[in-house]
Amino acid sequence: MGMERVVQSGDKLNTYFKRVPNYLWFYLFFIWFFFTALAVSINYYHGFVKESPYPLNSIFPAMKFGDFYGPMTQWLEFDGFGKSGFGVMYFPASYLMLSVILHITDFSSSGSLQLSLLIWFLGSSVVVWLFLRRNGFLQFLILLCLIILSYPSIFIFATGNFEGWIGFLLILAGVLAYTGKWNYFAVVVGFAGAMKGVPLIFILLPMSMLVFKSAIFVAFKTFFATLAITTFSLVILPGGYLDNGFQGVRAAISGIATSQEKYVDLMVNSIAGVHYGHSFLNAVHALFGMNFLPSQEWGPIVFAALMLSLVVLLILQKMAGTETWIRFLSIGAIACSAVPTSTDYKLVYLAPALLLAVKSELTCKYARTLLGFTVFAMAPKPWFYVGPDPFANASVYLTAFTLLAIIFVSYLQVFNSLNKKKITSSRLPSK
Repeated sequence: MGMERVVQSGDKLNTYFKRVPNYLWFYLFFIWFFFTALAVSINYYHGFVKESPYPLNSIFPAMKFGDFYGPMTQWLEFDGFGKSGFGVMYFPASYLMLSVILHITDFSSSGSLQLSLLIWFLGSSVVVWLFLRRNGFLQFLILLCLIILSYPSIFIFATGNFEGWIGFLLILAGVLAYTGKWNYFAVVVGFAGAMKGVPLIFILLPMSMLVFKSAIFVAFKTFFATLAITTFSLVILPGGYLDNGFQGVRAAISGIATSQEKYVDLMVNSIAGVHYGHSFLNAVHALFGMNFLPSQEWGPIVFAALMLSLVVLLILQKMAGTETWIRFLSIGAIACSAVPTSTDYKLVYLAPALLLAVKSELTCKYARTLLGFTVFAMAPKPWFYVGPDPFANASVYLTAFTLLAIIFVSYLQVFNSLNKKKITSSRLPSK
């Protein structure tokens, strides 16, 4: 009887991990746990042992939930569109989402924040569970830790930034892409793009996976969804068309443009953007200062170069039949690297790739390497400070270099796949 119980327990464990090749996900879990525990330990040491001042005693911004309360307060204070400020710099659909949350919670500040965070934490958890429900509960728990308890996720919780909404939509978009539901994918990515713009880069995913005609239809539907949601927001929200006609729409667009100019001056053209950033130029400026490859001159050049490398990579991946999660990862890594400044919560763009990778056998060494880099990129790294700037730690420069390493290994992976296909085809008997 005792031996039978042992065998049954082993069978149950194998069922839990039936899709965990060589316990790789256990190793990834320990990578996440090690670097998270290290970050907490360093935080504790600086704060309670050395009594170091901010930011050495914290891996998060000093203003708790400021990225939610700031926009909410200014939106209500300005009574909608028409004025400029850091709180009203987002695309119109962000304020559509904010207004819905405010009305649901009866304009309660704390209630609105809690509901906003629940969209990310609970919404993403539900999507992860539905996608992995046949992979075992332990696999679900591991992914939950790697995604929901990752550094960008905790950063969202600390700041309350709207990027949590984007992260939820991208995880949902990843599942929809994996299951081939491209019409829904277009709506979800279009909604995300209507809120923050950058997620529209994921239009490249269907372009790399579908035949040209189908890909064009998906891209068109995505842009249409973005335009429709943006227009609806400009019409119905306070200060928009229903309040002030076309003059209100013009004032709304002008106010957002002016607000984003202020953002560029602060976050792109000054050292403030380096703090808690991870783009390529963030890393360069952390190591060498703002005068080395200044963003005003080099921002467009770096963006164009990295986007070109992404397009070439996606073309090669289409030829090689690369797995969906690697294509999603390639796009997410470039989305975080190419812009002049990219704050750490945007690393949730890598989360869909982690989720989809569960469905992969991960037999290729390059795939396993990519997965390790992804977990490392999403881990906090508050050590190895450089120069006099107390914010210039490894979370800035090492994360940026890890994102570039993801692109490099993705190229190695696709060249390896193409070479194998070439060898296989050469061995086939000629007709």
